[in-house]
Amino acid sequence: MTGQPLTFDSPVVVRDLSIGGFSIETSIPLRPGETHEFRFALGDSISIIVLASVKHQRTATGRVPGRYLIGLEFLDKSSEAKSGRSVLIKRITGRPSKGRARPVLTSA
Repeated sequence: MTGQPLTFDSPVVVRDLSIGGFSIETSIPLRPGETHEFRFALGDSISIIVLASVKHQRTATGRVPGRYLIGLEFLDKSSEAKSGRSVLIKRITGRPSKGRARPVLTSA
């Protein structure tokens, strides 16, 4: 699976993914309240574009200097959007999306 930002040009690593949001590690700081678009793709079978709001940011301690851990919340709360995210999480983990999926996913 890949996670790719569409509103800024910087590689990201997706650290955590749940039905309500996700966290990324990147080299650029993002401010709480900012809105960004991301594409998540699982091979050629599933690709979704999501809009998410930055909820928090912190320096990635114990890692390479100049890295940030950023928590984002999905903005589309509709049952259709949740269903699409649920399918993606299930394909990644092999389990229904109750709780969090913690794959380490690198952007393409």
